[in-house]
Amino acid sequence: PPVETTWERSVANGNLPAWFSTANNERGIGHGKINVGTDKALEDRVFVVSRNGGLFVKMLDGLTGADLSDLNTTGVSGGLFALNDVEVSGDGQIFACNMTTNASTAAFKVYKWNSDSLSSAPVLVVDYTASEAVRLGDKFSVAFNFNDNSAAIFAASATAGIGKVYKWTMTAGSFNATPEIITLSDGAAGGSASVGPIWGGSFYWNAGGQSAKKYAADGTLLGTVPGTVVATGSNAIRFIGTVNGSEYFATYQYGGGNENARIVEVPNGDLTLAITYGLTTPLGTNTNVGGTGDVDIMVNPDGTAYIYVLSTNNGLGVYKSSAQIPVELEAFAATAEDRDVILNWKTATETNTSMFQVERSLTGNWEVVGSVRAAGTSTEKKEYSFMDKNLNSGKYQYRLKMVDLDGTYEYSNVTEVEIGVPVAFGLSQNYPNPFNPTTKVNYQIPVNSIVTIELYDITGQKVAQLFNNEQAAGFYTLDVSANKYRLASGVYIYRMIAVEKASGKNFVNTKKMMLLK
Repeated sequence: PPVETTWERSVANGNLPAWFSTANNERGIGHGKINVGTDKALEDRVFVVSRNGGLFVKMLDGLTGADLSDLNTTGVSGGLFALNDVEVSGDGQIFACNMTTNASTAAFKVYKWNSDSLSSAPVLVVDYTASEAVRLGDKFSVAFNFNDNSAAIFAASATAGIGKVYKWTMTAGSFNATPEIITLSDGAAGGSASVGPIWGGSFYWNAGGQSAKKYAADGTLLGTVPGTVVATGSNAIRFIGTVNGSEYFATYQYGGGNENARIVEVPNGDLTLAITYGLTTPLGTNTNVGGTGDVDIMVNPDGTAYIYVLSTNNGLGVYKSSAQIPVELEAFAATAEDRDVILNWKTATETNTSMFQVERSLTGNWEVVGSVRAAGTSTEKKEYSFMDKNLNSGKYQYRLKMVDLDGTYEYSNVTEVEIGVPVAFGLSQNYPNPFNPTTKVNYQIPVNSIVTIELYDITGQKVAQLFNNEQAAGFYTLDVSANKYRLASGVYIYRMIAVEKASGKNFVNTKKMMLLK
């Protein structure tokens, strides 16, 4: 089978934990590798929020499901439920949130436990009062790593008419008090709304009574999963990874015959082609009136994945994919500096990886612009970077082609960056210089202008007109060929004259270049 049970404590198995209730007091599950013991060894741990007879965050052995201890909840308060969901960041920091039906009158809160000192009380890291009566905290997500400031907290509105996702990012070791508010282009909202973040900013989204969807970082709807694949009786969602352009995600589904997770494959990223990869076993048949439950994932170094599932009054379990699901990049981002683009990416693990090919698209056609040697096989986090230089103004897309030693490959998701227009006129020194037989000249214009670039010999005689035309504001590169203009060795002067279309003002600049044959 595609998915096999690792351990399960459930109504179906007759071994439901004694601390589980028959109501809906257990709603959130999280998994992570945290530092435990005097040697600070990394150990698998599962966490569950329970409100049965008090307020608890239960910690279980991730490998066996055995109960271990409770986290300290001193000082936790506020909202309809003071704690409702729990998550673990990529570097093992533990977070839990409250649930508020109106964040304008009862703040949405997120607490953090230091994994090095689990007996200590948690610290409040998000205390957010909204400007509108939005319900937050049925589900929340924590992506990436706290200790390097890359962590992000996501919470989706569960209030009809407020189709928004709230995203808190970090600055200097703390979460920003004011979130980025992402308005979903289709206005989607629903019960127990959930976000499955993807590095690069896009995300999956699901909620009770709605269809699973994918959005761009700005909230633009990218696609909807057919209801024949993922029914509307589902909510919690987590992105797993990609292979050869196909994506995988897991979502919790409730109701008769369910109380489990569905793992979905999205061929070539086209949600209309989504198919079921596998199902975990149903946890039980107790009626789940609110459809509450949760799902989490962990991708292993060998490419398989663990799926962690909780059904509010039916139990919890851990399941492993029997076939490889690819390891996901931990981060992939593009930033613009003048007319250069800097790409940075991180891997959590690598297996037999040969290289990363960097591909760029401006018009929809992909081209290889460079490559970076990979680590091969590594279980340690690796960081890579690549600079794409001297680009013209425009919106560029980038992706990584991750090539294995045997020649097989998979693509990353696409990240986008924009090279804006310059703020001033400029003419750069040609490169290379001296040259033979070709060289390049970069220049920039901040407004639409008529541009003329001419070439003179050392005596001041004009030997070539390199360019003469109207151009829009932007960055440009001019190729100069000594063969084309039959140039002899020596020193030349090139001059740029730009006349602004709107004002008629002139910009003039000259520089020298040397041809050595």
